[in-house]
Amino acid sequence: MKRIYSTTNYLHVQKIQEVFSEKSIAYKIKFKNFFNPNIFDYARLGSLGNNDIVITYIFYVKKNDIKEALRLIKTSIN
Repeated sequence: MKRIYSTTNYLHVQKIQEVFSEKSIAYKIKFKNFFNPNIFDYARLGSLGNNDIVITYIFYVKKNDIKEALRLIKTSIN
């Protein structure tokens, strides 16, 4: 499977999953958590509750489905 698209927008993830299911496109999703730290020094101030976790969702499809999957993504999230 090839990586074709990544996003941090969960609404996009839902739309893409829906359209892939409707069109019977096999896919996998992997995700990574990224931590956006506070700009201040933790040793002095701590987190102050201002830290966000950003999840990046990465879509993978089979090589022979890449063109159709990209077309569907483009139409589903616009």
